[in-house]
Amino acid sequence: MKRTRFAWLMGILCGSVAGCVASQQIDVTLPTSGEEVSETATTKPDEELSIKLRSNPTTGYQWRLTMQQSDAVLAIKNKHYVRSEPAMVGSGGFDIWTFKALRAGTAHLLFEYLRSWEPGSTRQRVNIEVRVTDDTL
Repeated sequence: MKRTRFAWLMGILCGSVAGCVASQQIDVTLPTSGEEVSETATTKPDEELSIKLRSNPTTGYQWRLTMQQSDAVLAIKNKHYVRSEPAMVGSGGFDIWTFKALRAGTAHLLFEYLRSWEPGSTRQRVNIEVRVTDDTL
């Protein structure tokens, strides 16, 4: 019931406030082994897409992004880290990458979890194909 009211209220606010942007989040479930994960996402121009990846910077590992796109389809809007709860030293958390869809097209995102100073240290790879579609055609 509360969720329905919240969605209704957000619909009213988005309809009346300029600049309200729709957003979706992809939580990537990483296997414990080093196998590669592939995901596909579909969004529309002017919407935001967030990708949530488990991370623990206390180990020296961090996510590196390589983005391939023919035209400027996506732009990185933000990247931030959120600690897991309860917050304990060394417990880790999540990196959340937020992108804005600029125009119709396809972008390929490759995230690699590695130690930048250590060659061959990649522990995990995540491939995400993002399709930005314009339904007005």
